[in-house]
Amino acid sequence: MYGQYLWIGINCEGLGSISSQGTGIKIDNEQLLLEKRADMGGLQAHFTETVDSLYDALSKIYENQYDLISEYILWKEERPDSVKNEGIPMNFLNFYKNSISLALRVPNISRLFVINDDFGLSGEYNKSRFVWNVSEGILADYSIDINVSSPREDRVGYQSIGRRNRFTRYFLADPRLYQGEPGINPPGLTTFHLRARGLGGYSMERRISYTPRIFGEGDGGFIDLPDDDSPPFTPGISFPNYMHTYNFVLRTHTYFTNDSTKIIAEWMSSDPQSDIVEYQYAIGESLDNKTSIMEWTSNGGRDDAVISGLNLDHNKSYHLFVKARNGEGLWSNIGGVTQKVKIDMTIPSTPGDVNEDGNDGGNDFFWDPPDGFGDGLGGGGFGDPFGGGNIPVDVIPPTPFPSGFGMYFYLPPPLDNYSAELEAHWTASIDPESGIHNYQYKVTSKKNSSVNSGWVDNDLDLNVSIRGGILNYLDSFYVDIRSNNLAGSASEELRYGPMRPIDASPPTQPNIAMAYAPNSDRVYLVFSGARGLSEDYESGIAFYEVSVGTTPGSGNLISWRNAITFKPEEVGGKMQVLLPVLPEINESYIQVRAVNGQGMRSSRTVTGPYYQDDTPPIRPGILPSTIMNLRGKKFLKLTYFDVEDPETGISDIKYSIYKGRNMIRGWTSAGVVDFTIIRLSDLGLHIGDRIEVWVETRNGLGMRSRQNHTSYIIR
Repeated sequence: MYGQYLWIGINCEGLGSISSQGTGIKIDNEQLLLEKRADMGGLQAHFTETVDSLYDALSKIYENQYDLISEYILWKEERPDSVKNEGIPMNFLNFYKNSISLALRVPNISRLFVINDDFGLSGEYNKSRFVWNVSEGILADYSIDINVSSPREDRVGYQSIGRRNRFTRYFLADPRLYQGEPGINPPGLTTFHLRARGLGGYSMERRISYTPRIFGEGDGGFIDLPDDDSPPFTPGISFPNYMHTYNFVLRTHTYFTNDSTKIIAEWMSSDPQSDIVEYQYAIGESLDNKTSIMEWTSNGGRDDAVISGLNLDHNKSYHLFVKARNGEGLWSNIGGVTQKVKIDMTIPSTPGDVNEDGNDGGNDFFWDPPDGFGDGLGGGGFGDPFGGGNIPVDVIPPTPFPSGFGMYFYLPPPLDNYSAELEAHWTASIDPESGIHNYQYKVTSKKNSSVNSGWVDNDLDLNVSIRGGILNYLDSFYVDIRSNNLAGSASEELRYGPMRPIDASPPTQPNIAMAYAPNSDRVYLVFSGARGLSEDYESGIAFYEVSVGTTPGSGNLISWRNAITFKPEEVGGKMQVLLPVLPEINESYIQVRAVNGQGMRSSRTVTGPYYQDDTPPIRPGILPSTIMNLRGKKFLKLTYFDVEDPETGISDIKYSIYKGRNMIRGWTSAGVVDFTIIRLSDLGLHIGDRIEVWVETRNGLGMRSRQNHTSYIIR
């Protein structure tokens, strides 16, 4: 805050300094003064706009704090003494509440006048001194804005000047040509705007207009703010949280709420002369008794309120009255005489089931299969890249529901999952206090209630036709209907269902890979990726099928008719399943597809080749020798032979070297190479040393061969 006042003070000094330069500026240099004023004023106005936005946010914080602490105080007062005395003391809470209330008061500019001096004889300029007083509120800062009609100056907006209560401005005469003759005109009508802002961000604005005196012209030497003899406009009240009805005969609004403990409202008024410094509100049961429920209560400068701690009666109406006071102390007429708030604490009746009322509402179930339905069942493709049945042969139209059922389900083309359609009917709800505002419906999965459409508005219609959307992803669901009254209360729900549509779409394709195992009876199918498992929102996944062939997509080893099957629960949280023994063949391809609850199959996923290998590599051999390079350095060369595996091939060769009982080179991977060369010095070997060299290999499944070894004397 100190930094803020410092900045405001600096700019105020700058504005005053530039303005005072008018005493030494001649008329022909007037433009220079105007440019300096515009530059400094623009900077200060930009700063003021930024501060204004901060104060706007601050006022919201104060308002929310006031509402929260008021609710907390009310809550504690209704608790036993043991609870009331815990935590923050009540006296501090009330002190804090009163402090916020003081901050939200509007400063009242009670006095504003101008001392209008004429220096035309010597310097052809005017010196205007603006002085003011504030009689109410906790002051945060002042801002000024000066509007000169001639010579016209661009207005830059309000400029903060801190807490100073006076300001001096110099005006120059205006040189103009009049009918070919040079002339000098004094400044035209000038309006001085003053804004006083309170600690909580609320502000008051007043203005005074006059003509600066030069050469004896213009207004007199002392100009006082004229009296304001007109009250503020009557406040207009609104209840944005409440729904309402309008009586065209009486021209009155009735607002409805189901909360008998509080009233939430906002209002608006204005006064073009002396602005608004305070609002007060009261609550009464009639126009004649305006304070029967709550006496007139000050709301400071706040133009909205959450009035808590009330105990209003069900099915009764109340008036909220508001009045405004301007800077001259005049009160407006009382607003709220054409509005009332009615309390409705009961819920509407439940919408009626058409079956119970004996009215079928014209509900008939129908299902008209499209042309070509059933063609190719069990045959080719439907998104399956390798052929094979994707639609089961047992897809048949559903059985019609009995006459009078309150809803029907319709799914026209069997392969268009986005054509599901539902129609539901019900009878009207009743609410004698506030009336019915609308009906809502919700579609909810039978399996998982968290999967639902949410409540959807249906206006006042007593039927709904739902097409697509969530219907396309549910295998069994309920449809709930409820009504809402104008007070915001919902009725109990009418439930239809459960409904089960035809599932016209296959499951999603699984994402799989194989996990090799070192023997033939440990083969794992792994579901990989975030969406490895298949999904089917309508009828779920019943099981998975596995087929095996010697080429991608073929089933010549294990056909789809004799497919290996397993259920989703067998996959478990490890996202893998153990398959039974596969045919003994060197290379095979595995294909997997999902089957949903109505027998429809997904596109298949093929992985491979899978190499079945239950034998290790043959025992390798190793031949040591000594070689020398051109520089005379000696190396040990290890040459490998019998490095073979007829099924899955060799994936790695490993060797180790001993000198006596000491291992001078542990088991080391050589890759798949013909030989390995090692510098003797790296092994610490010399001519005549005897070594023993060992070797083993590994195949594509990681199976190790038998180890072999040989002795060698370094030469």
